[in-house]
Amino acid sequence: MRHHWRRVVITVRMIDGVEFRYSRFGMRRARRTLEADFASLLGSRLQIYRS
Repeated sequence: MRHHWRRVVITVRMIDGVEFRYSRFGMRRARRTLEADFASLLGSRLQIYRS
């Protein structure tokens, strides 16, 4: 059984116009790591989408 590695590319555009792209290779279970990385990068900005 081979592991399928997918390229994960996420583009985030902020309301204030800031845009950055997060690209990495990883399996599906790495999504929580991605979200954790975004939480640390965005900080309080992440609350804009959650409010």
